[in-house]
Amino acid sequence: MAKNRKSERAAVRFAPAVRAFLLCLIIGGVGLGYVAQKKKIAMLSDQNAALEEKHLKLERQRQNLLWKLERLQSFTELEAKIKNMKLELLPATPDRIVRITVPPGHPAGKHGLQGNPKQLAQMTMPN
Repeated sequence: MAKNRKSERAAVRFAPAVRAFLLCLIIGGVGLGYVAQKKKIAMLSDQNAALEEKHLKLERQRQNLLWKLERLQSFTELEAKIKNMKLELLPATPDRIVRITVPPGHPAGKHGLQGNPKQLAQMTMPN
């Protein structure tokens, strides 16, 4: 005798529909995840490009400032400013130059001259 569809259980009747729905749900979820990841990659790529551009701009600015500092510290530039300001400065004579020597093993020699300048001058100047 032929089976009657109405006599079958509801779970058997809806099983193919449920499988199709779950398959569509999985494919849709994977598709949405893919699109979200692609969007995030594009956003991070844009941020990376903007940061690289900012880095190049700052590097150019740093280089310009280094060139400007080098130019301002040059001997010819300083002489020109002295003449322009009419300061009438002359180079120091050798008898006016004080050389400070630090004995080897002295704590000031290891970490640079630190402390009271009068004490350091007394320690290092010959009598």
